[in-house]
Amino acid sequence: MADAAGTFAVVAVAALLSARARFHSPRLLVNRHVFKSEHFSDKDILLQLVDAKYQTKLEAHNWDRLYEIGPCFATLAEAMLCGRSLAEAVRADTRIGDELRQKLLANIPALARAMCEIAESYLCRSLPKSKGSKGAASSSRDKKASKQVPRVVLRGQRTGRRYRPVQFLNRGSAGVVYSAIRVDEDPNANRMANALQRAMQNAEATTTAEPRDNRLQGFGQRLRGAISMQLERQLVLKQIEPTQRSSAINEYRIASTLAENDEHQTCVTYLDRLDESNERLWLLLRRVTPSPYGVDLAEYIEHQFFEIGDTANQGIAQLTVLQLLRGMDYISTQGVIMRDVKPDNVLIDYHLDLANNPHAMSRWSDFGLSIDIGRMSDGSGLRSPLTVHELGEAASTSDDPIKDSLVAFWYDTQKLVPKPKWVGRRPPENCFQDPTRVHISSYDLYMMGIITVSMALGIDIPHIHKNDVKAAFESKTGIGLPDDYLTSFELGQSIREESENYLPHFQHSFGDEFGAALLRETEQMLRHDPRERPRPIECHGRLATLSPAFQRALVPEQ
Repeated sequence: MADAAGTFAVVAVAALLSARARFHSPRLLVNRHVFKSEHFSDKDILLQLVDAKYQTKLEAHNWDRLYEIGPCFATLAEAMLCGRSLAEAVRADTRIGDELRQKLLANIPALARAMCEIAESYLCRSLPKSKGSKGAASSSRDKKASKQVPRVVLRGQRTGRRYRPVQFLNRGSAGVVYSAIRVDEDPNANRMANALQRAMQNAEATTTAEPRDNRLQGFGQRLRGAISMQLERQLVLKQIEPTQRSSAINEYRIASTLAENDEHQTCVTYLDRLDESNERLWLLLRRVTPSPYGVDLAEYIEHQFFEIGDTANQGIAQLTVLQLLRGMDYISTQGVIMRDVKPDNVLIDYHLDLANNPHAMSRWSDFGLSIDIGRMSDGSGLRSPLTVHELGEAASTSDDPIKDSLVAFWYDTQKLVPKPKWVGRRPPENCFQDPTRVHISSYDLYMMGIITVSMALGIDIPHIHKNDVKAAFESKTGIGLPDDYLTSFELGQSIREESENYLPHFQHSFGDEFGAALLRETEQMLRHDPRERPRPIECHGRLATLSPAFQRALVPEQ
């Protein structure tokens, strides 16, 4: 028996060494025969594709349907690292559907280009920048130049109306944002706009001077308020980086889908797309009205809006949660998963009425990382080589549509989203699950739970990797975080074990009864098992009955 065991051990070790030898085949160390990368060997490309820090395997979704519309790139890379050719790797993965397999085998060069592009999107970040190349100095010049407003007039593809950028607002990874106006061809419209501005100035002068007639003063106030609301309904033009064109077109497709039946305006409106050229794309959005606290939820949290704790602010806090839950429910019914739910991606439209009462409407925004699995939750909205013709530009914007659609499929199904420094910001399952087993809102709802805690504590918890945010969390909750908290800390578990540390903050920010109920709902949103999380509309229903602001319709949900 001992001899048999010893023989088995020797065989096992030999097999392991043989597998490692194949995995680190010398042929793959320097050759660039398969992927033809300018900077990286075939092995570099393959090792990047199997690195679990950047992507998840397709099997993690527990949804067999996905193998019918696209491949698992990590599985293909693993097979190639063990010595198989790309075609052999495709044939070896028996889970791939027959139609897809034939498509891939007929387009092996495009599949190789897709794998190379995916890997290089990460690997190229490590390339050194020479002093004479376009490096940091060039990047700095580009950022300064971006603040100079382009002198262009753009025509909308959907409406045919013309717009132009007016003022620089912000710059992000996807592009540059400017305030914008519609260029109306009717000269009377411009004269009317000038007349409205003069009228507003006169109304302001009337209200600041010694009132001669209370009725005149009241009229001036109402006129000023009405005109201000009209003039503040500004537009935003987003100039997209050429490298983000395909992603932006898909974002516009998803946002347009959401806008079709959004009766309650729970999402920021994408009005049109505008093509300056074949490479330069712009998106037109409705700009929300800012307040002294900012324009997005992260700014409201940073400026301690929800910690004021008076009745008016508690009412807005309650309605913010209810509006976001209703919006998330609507988004899920349209087959969309946002995947990057955080305070930065919530915009708040804020204004005071004539009686000085605050009104706010919270809307989901920024669908750049969102995916569309189809209104029937059957995967039909996902970008893949089998839907490249149906989805058009959303799947491909070049003369290499198969490659583009394969990269898009990886982006939709295997790229880790979000990829935060604090791992606990991403749901434990790491990706959306089979919608026949788990409601499609469960992935987003987990991150909604982090938002409610952020509002209650007045801390932007998604950025807890920052020392000041970590210190504020520990100070307010009295909970000490371990040294490895970026990988070990789970907010839902903390609430379950130490709810008394969170309850006073929830009650102060949201009111006693609503706050206590919201803490219970939040604990369920943050359940480790996605099947145990409630649906957004269920949370909304239970909380709405406890909200005096909702019952009084203090802030009408338009």
